[in-house]
Amino acid sequence: YCDDNGGQGPLKLEGVEVVESEEILQLTATARQQIAPLANRQLGEAATELVRDRINESSLANTISDEIRKITNAEIAMINTGGIRENVRKGKITYEDFFRVIPFSNHGVVVGPMSQAKLVSILKKSIQTCGAFGAVMQSGLKVRYRRACKSPSEGVDPNAKLMLVESVTT
Repeated sequence: YCDDNGGQGPLKLEGVEVVESEEILQLTATARQQIAPLANRQLGEAATELVRDRINESSLANTISDEIRKITNAEIAMINTGGIRENVRKGKITYEDFFRVIPFSNHGVVVGPMSQAKLVSILKKSIQTCGAFGAVMQSGLKVRYRRACKSPSEGVDPNAKLMLVESVTT
């Protein structure tokens, strides 16, 4: 177990100790059986492993942002790399695998207009990350920037500079 500060201690959720419950384990097993047909449904197949990276461009972030752009028919699409939680292994991809990659049931996709100022603001914040937070990977834009991260644990580069943002039409 680990405590709220990353040390050893009982497992807690929002300050309350988590105690294993046979009743909850049974309910979970029943629910897993009920959702198995959907969870095990094949969504596609990966020809190669798709990996994530919180700071730099990655094959997985590129694939997700490109697919969001394609599905929504948007000019651009973005994803916060901090929200990508697992790599995609080579081979069959199920709904459950996909949920492990993006394990959120919130509003992950927002479709609508965005001002140029807001877009530039998001990109400027994104390029500053050196591990303190996930970067934003995008589809539909060509972005060039300068950043000096000494190590992934460094945090941020407050002197990062956005050099170029161009729309890409394909």
